[in-house]
Amino acid sequence: YLKTHLCQFKIVECYVCDEECMGKDFFNHNNKDCFLKDVTNTFGFPSRSGLYLVKGGFTHQEVLVDVWYVNTEDEDGVDYVGFNTFGMEDSNHSLFKPSKMKIVVDTPEDPSFKMEVITVIGDGPYRAKRMEDHDVVLAVRKKESRLSFELIY
Repeated sequence: YLKTHLCQFKIVECYVCDEECMGKDFFNHNNKDCFLKDVTNTFGFPSRSGLYLVKGGFTHQEVLVDVWYVNTEDEDGVDYVGFNTFGMEDSNHSLFKPSKMKIVVDTPEDPSFKMEVITVIGDGPYRAKRMEDHDVVLAVRKKESRLSFELIY
């Protein structure tokens, strides 16, 4: 039990604003200003922040996506991106809680390139993870990309 228990009172640091807070309070720290938001849940990538606030359609549920970009400086033009998803605290009490998320990566420069993956949305407080512990890790091209997120109920 102790190895899988995620303490909601553990101190975590936001790498956008450098503020420290308890894991249970992370979703609301700094009035959510550290999180990128878009009504279509589509974002340019890489971006100034790796924290994306994804909103559901009819239920207005929110999921936080922590995206970690690793530039490999490899000549083959491939980098790695790790994704972690966290259900927002207010969403945990809803009957219509999203259980999965579709992540789409594409590049405007090359319409033939498109990657889609579906992942389970994590429960519990926000926590930073090492790249090898991310929920999903994708290899992406070294080009400006676009990330789109869709909640699945």
